[in-house]
Amino acid sequence: HMESPTKKLEAAASAMRTRLIISIVFLIPLFYIGMGHMLGWPLPGIFTDHTHSMTLALTELVLLIPIVYVNDAYFINGFKSLAHGAPTMDALIAVGATASIAWSLYAMFIMADQLAAGQVHEAMMTSMDNLYFESAGTILSLVTVGKYLETRSKSKTGGAIEALIDLAPKTATVVAEDGSEATVDVDAILPGQVLRVRPGESIPVDGVVLEGSSAVDESALTGESIPVEKTAGDTVNAATVNRTGSFTFRATRVGADTSLAKIIQLVEDANATKAPIARMADKVAGVFVPVVFAISAVTFVVWMVLTGSTVPSGNRTKLLAVTSFFFINHIILSISCHISKYCQDKGNNKSKVHKLLHSLYLIIIYNLLLVYSLLIQVILHLFHKVHPFLIDQ
Repeated sequence: HMESPTKKLEAAASAMRTRLIISIVFLIPLFYIGMGHMLGWPLPGIFTDHTHSMTLALTELVLLIPIVYVNDAYFINGFKSLAHGAPTMDALIAVGATASIAWSLYAMFIMADQLAAGQVHEAMMTSMDNLYFESAGTILSLVTVGKYLETRSKSKTGGAIEALIDLAPKTATVVAEDGSEATVDVDAILPGQVLRVRPGESIPVDGVVLEGSSAVDESALTGESIPVEKTAGDTVNAATVNRTGSFTFRATRVGADTSLAKIIQLVEDANATKAPIARMADKVAGVFVPVVFAISAVTFVVWMVLTGSTVPSGNRTKLLAVTSFFFINHIILSISCHISKYCQDKGNNKSKVHKLLHSLYLIIIYNLLLVYSLLIQVILHLFHKVHPFLIDQ
């Protein structure tokens, strides 16, 4: 029995659609609350009152939890690939989202300390500048949009295979050794049994003609519209249609061994296999992720050396360090979007490779700018020691 590939693909698309709907439903209020103060959108007073800054943070966290829960596959697959030393695109997504969430949780602890010390205004400023829950929710939701479009596209490719499956009959006529005939289910046919096919019937399994002759329409498998004459000794295939005469044949391949079943399996394997550009992207991710970790570590060390603290404040040098930290996070999110986009591009493979290489070139430039910003921080720090009155604190 051949399971419908369309049903499996449609089930996957349905599950991805559910993930997408849940993600969007929670992302809209999360994004509105998280970005409203920056974009000047009207917000409830409880989210603008400085004494309720922790309420704002907790609300964003609660809205993010369902998005992370339904999209846990990115984290599971991503961190598994990291553990195995072969990071994939999911690793980029997982690292980017985790960085945003971890920093936001850390900021919440800073806010708690500030509120405990009576620093209400400082706590509100920390929440506005250091909560990135909406960034994590946005990247997970946008990647899920791409995944849903991909699974929906794959589900449509199963339509032609579904038509092939429908061509195969559900029953067949088995000829016993005494010449008697019986109708049985196709799944019950065994290799070596003799079957009879009458005009207009579809051939149930692959076999070799024993007696009789006929013209068989093989267009469903070969695309050839002209029926092929079959006589004793010729092979016949499942899902082809007997047009004229009646004949008997001996079953040679049944079930998953028929030509039809193998064609279906090949199509399913093609749908499940990554395209060459996607495999190339995974190789890129395997190099890019360690580089990002290394740069992040350098940023953190420089930050600690220049500021002596991980607590955000208004100090200009610290602000540059914080900016660099989130710039790394931005690169992580950006590369996941770039790779996802180009891997799903249906254009010429050569063009896709050029686009991907162009993105990698931009990333290298970004990283050079990051190193440059770190050098500027060192210069500012040293210059401040010599001429403190020239540096705006």
